[in-house]
Amino acid sequence: MSTLLERHGNETRISALHLHGEGVPLDFSLKTVAQTAICALQIAHLVYPVRMDLAGITHDLEQIAKGY
Repeated sequence: MSTLLERHGNETRISALHLHGEGVPLDFSLKTVAQTAICALQIAHLVYPVRMDLAGITHDLEQIAKGY
């Protein structure tokens, strides 16, 4: 992976270039990231159930979690 840091005045941009194509390692990485995000949202639901319900995330989270 190559990273490029650009600064323009008060703005900073970080660009990342991935030097690989599709395949099993990429698929595994994407699935792992998705599972980690689902876990983080489930923990947030335990800590802040009212906020998650008000945001309408609870139903969507349940549906997404069934796929994993």
